[in-house]
Amino acid sequence: MDPIEKAIRNALEKGDALDPAFRKRVYASAEVALWRSMAAHPTMTTEARHDRIRKLHRFSAQIEDEFTAATEEFVAPLKSSAAPKAELRGRVPQHQPRPDAARGGEKRPVSVERLAEASPRTGRARVRLLISIVFLALLVMLGWLFWTSGIPDRWTMKDGKSASNGSTSSGAPRLGNASDESEGWISVFAPADAATIELTGGMAADLTGSGPSAYVLLNPPDGAPGKAVASIEVGRGLLESFRGKKIVFDIKARASSANGAQISVACDLAGMGACQRTRFRLDNQVGDNLVSVQLNDNAPEASGVMSISPHIEGEAGPVEIHSIRVRVTDE
Repeated sequence: MDPIEKAIRNALEKGDALDPAFRKRVYASAEVALWRSMAAHPTMTTEARHDRIRKLHRFSAQIEDEFTAATEEFVAPLKSSAAPKAELRGRVPQHQPRPDAARGGEKRPVSVERLAEASPRTGRARVRLLISIVFLALLVMLGWLFWTSGIPDRWTMKDGKSASNGSTSSGAPRLGNASDESEGWISVFAPADAATIELTGGMAADLTGSGPSAYVLLNPPDGAPGKAVASIEVGRGLLESFRGKKIVFDIKARASSANGAQISVACDLAGMGACQRTRFRLDNQVGDNLVSVQLNDNAPEASGVMSISPHIEGEAGPVEIHSIRVRVTDE
């Protein structure tokens, strides 16, 4: 499922999706979140931005059509028949799945009982309760968008000074455990930015979960290990703030299967430096995979790019990317 469509459907599931006003708020909030995500990537072309917005509008219209059709299908028998709910349930078909259900998409049946509750016979007390639920769901969704945006990590910066704990070797790129102290870390990528990932070689990226437990599942095709790549932008402004300094990237990831996995990581930082291609072994726990690089003291030519390619002992394997962050290191 496309990450944009996945985000919209997850947000709808957190409230009363049968309320048209609630659905409109979800669509509007999803568009605001997408614009904010794209604004953090100034190198994205105008056509690419328009394509993502058109995709969001298309998914919103498709989802709205599903709910509208289901409501019309079920409410008509409820208004015209005095049969009990048990009888209606036997005569009224369940909501038809989306066309892509055969490819593994979720089916979302709409029950007669929920539509009956949403009918005009509902009292004022039920309407007030519905408004309260919608308002609470909206607050939860906004809180999730804020938490996954990376803004809290940026607020941990203190007068331009950053922590250097968590690096213990000669400075060569390696796997290790970062310090538990978050001071100095700046978010480079969060699951909410899934729509901005550039995919090549048949790579697929799916947004999974929500809130602090959200992650992006990178799933390469079979038969071409190492050729499928996910490219993540490292902002030009962020690189400018690190001119002449040594920095360390922390890729928080884990294997999606019990057999473990590997990722190959490299980065091109727009004329300021580059990371040597480095391979990390992943297990079933979210771990810190650290890559360090000394930056030149010159302005970046553009935004940088971090490339991640999953593979396992010569075969492709899915991996979970939970976040990518960066900070200055004194090593």
